[in-house]
Amino acid sequence: MECLWKAVIWISFMVLLGCFTVAATVPQQYIDKNIQNQLFITSIILGFIHLSF
Repeated sequence: MECLWKAVIWISFMVLLGCFTVAATVPQQYIDKNIQNQLFITSIILGFIHLSF
């Protein structure tokens, strides 16, 4: 059971890292400003969730 929790935490961190990396590094000519803001907001929410672990 503990291994499952570690997997959930690791996967959620990878999603957090992926959202932030895409929002921060993809040039604005390839990604819409609205989508970039949604990715930043998602990464903030996932960051707070990850801090609760």
